[in-house]
Amino acid sequence: MSKQYRQILVLACFFTIAVFFVAKPLYAQVRPNVNLIVTPQSVAPNQHVTFSIESFSFDINSATVSWFINGKLIKKAVGEKTFNVTVGKAGTATTVLAHIVAPGGIVVDKTVTLRPNTVNLIWQAKTYTPPFYKGKALFTYQSDVEFSALATIIGKNGVRVSPQNLIYTWSVNGDVQADKSGYGKNTIMISSPLIPRPIYVQVDVTTQDKSIHSSADVTIAPLAPQVVFYENHPLYGTVYEHALPDSVHLIATEIKIAAIPYFFAGSPKDLTFTWLVNNKQTVASERNSLVLRNNSGTGVSLISLSIQNVQKTLQAARSTFSIQF
Repeated sequence: MSKQYRQILVLACFFTIAVFFVAKPLYAQVRPNVNLIVTPQSVAPNQHVTFSIESFSFDINSATVSWFINGKLIKKAVGEKTFNVTVGKAGTATTVLAHIVAPGGIVVDKTVTLRPNTVNLIWQAKTYTPPFYKGKALFTYQSDVEFSALATIIGKNGVRVSPQNLIYTWSVNGDVQADKSGYGKNTIMISSPLIPRPIYVQVDVTTQDKSIHSSADVTIAPLAPQVVFYENHPLYGTVYEHALPDSVHLIATEIKIAAIPYFFAGSPKDLTFTWLVNNKQTVASERNSLVLRNNSGTGVSLISLSIQNVQKTLQAARSTFSIQF
């Protein structure tokens, strides 16, 4: 055997041994990839939450999984891939640990800490309601509606984060409203589309460091405005407590009808009132009032009123009732 051949053989053996000793520890340092999935991602107080683990590095069904809540062992079993827990009140920390012993003795720990927070999404339509009306102003065709996010976000220090120090991301029908989103922007104004359809609004609220996240959403559909008839009593004024029924029996010699528009947008000056008595247009002394007198003894009259917003085509309402003399 030549000297050169022996040198080549020695070098080959050296590199084989080196690769063997280097490659083995490198292989041992490779950690299996395990994902811990939380559903839902945005957690509200006292909400039921599901944790699940998955891995494409080994057969998770053959692994021994131990689930801990705040350091206390709750469940341990082979192939225990899912775990359910009910979180506490707003700001209360719940730490969940999945301790996984994979086939071959490899140990993996996955931990997540949840702090439930709340975001209430409320809306207020910019439509008209009469005095002393206790209900909610409704969102109608071609009107505006304002959404407000009322966030209760508890920081890691246990102190509530000021709503003005949060970041709000607004989406309307799935489209992010970048110009209306941002730091402290907890309100958004939206106009009803010309073609009536429901509006889906979502807001994502995060802290500045993105460590805490919460969200809320709501769907509202525009409605048609309304007109309601009341008696305008000579002593008590408009009797808002009792709307007139579809059929009115007149006992006195006359009655003054007050027509009150509900949920119209814009200025009242933009509304036109068209009264019909037995399908014939009549001119009222006041546009939203009509005086009816019993001049024929007995009979029935059909009263109809149409209200139209001259600036907004879809802002219209019509109502009828009959009066028996």
